[in-house]
Amino acid sequence: MALTQKALAEIVTTLRATTGTVIDASGKIATVPADTARIDYSDGEAALLEEAASTNLVPYSAASIDNWLIDGATLTGLSLNALGTFPGLKIASDGQSYHRASAGNVNWTSGNTYAVSAWYKAGTSGKCRVVMRDSAGAIEVSVSGLVGALSLGSSAGGNVFGIVNTALGDGLYKVTFLFTPNTSTTSGRPAIGPHTVNVGEDVVALGIQVEAGTVPTSYIPTNGGAVTRARDICTVDVSDLGIAAGCTIAVKGRFDGLTQPAPGTNDRILSIDDGGFNNRLILASTNLGAILAQVRKDNILEASSNGPDGASTSNFAVAMRAGPNNFKTAINGVLSGQDSSVNYPAVTTMRIGASDASGGGTPPRLRVKSILIYPVLLSDAALAALGTV
Repeated sequence: MALTQKALAEIVTTLRATTGTVIDASGKIATVPADTARIDYSDGEAALLEEAASTNLVPYSAASIDNWLIDGATLTGLSLNALGTFPGLKIASDGQSYHRASAGNVNWTSGNTYAVSAWYKAGTSGKCRVVMRDSAGAIEVSVSGLVGALSLGSSAGGNVFGIVNTALGDGLYKVTFLFTPNTSTTSGRPAIGPHTVNVGEDVVALGIQVEAGTVPTSYIPTNGGAVTRARDICTVDVSDLGIAAGCTIAVKGRFDGLTQPAPGTNDRILSIDDGGFNNRLILASTNLGAILAQVRKDNILEASSNGPDGASTSNFAVAMRAGPNNFKTAINGVLSGQDSSVNYPAVTTMRIGASDASGGGTPPRLRVKSILIYPVLLSDAALAALGTV
């Protein structure tokens, strides 16, 4: 069978009311114009990036001597252009391990969870400390330690979990963690410091992001106030692919996080529909990370299959064969049973990472590496091969 292959960015119609950012092929942060598909290289492979709307609550995301505030430290402005974005701010201790610079005031709600992302460059201290400090008192949470290996420092001001350290090369690092404040104060200050009592030892702060939710998303630059990145809504017209009598769909990708919806709801990988909700082919992730495949006609569930919990938050591969009286899936190499009693719907539009034209079901962060659509019902062997990571 002859295949026509095109880059996703060439055929996708993207609606996003704002600019967005990606990690480009050189490993730098790049800005993508509004209404343009985002191709991201976060793990070194090209992937279509789909994210729900999110807001960076930090007023000054890039560390600078003009906008960050001193707290017992000596600051020196730099011109690094680190990651193609950050000028850099050298923060030297004046003799206390808590000395730092802060990025301004962030509003939060006690009991809600926030995702914190911080970028920094190793300095002479060999350490770093990232802090979320209650604005009303000396209560904070922090992660600290040797560069590239930050761990829980303090949880006095709330719960800290999900710490992830990433080495970015050239002495640059990123740390992300989740923070749930437990105080009645409604705001605080994110800050970065060298975590040392040795006068003059330093770390270089690059930038910081704080957003509501449990998933750190792509960098959202700010300069004076909170900024919101709109959701990605990506669609492809598949009406001319000849799939009226059935098709085989194969997708490879990864969820970098789920919305953790209630049981019975899900984050979409893709949905192929007729413009409404009644006739759809669906690939999605459940709240427990199980990959789900469904066929719906006239809003009746005709066929369904799902894989093991947790599969969607690692690199996944899923293939679905769907046609009249023919439904079978392969999820990460495991074939499902055959369903031979299926009414197949007429569908025309593929929505990537969403369940409808408004972007419903958009996950906080999904990277789609490939989508293959065959206008035929492939064999079990072919299905298993396509559904293998």
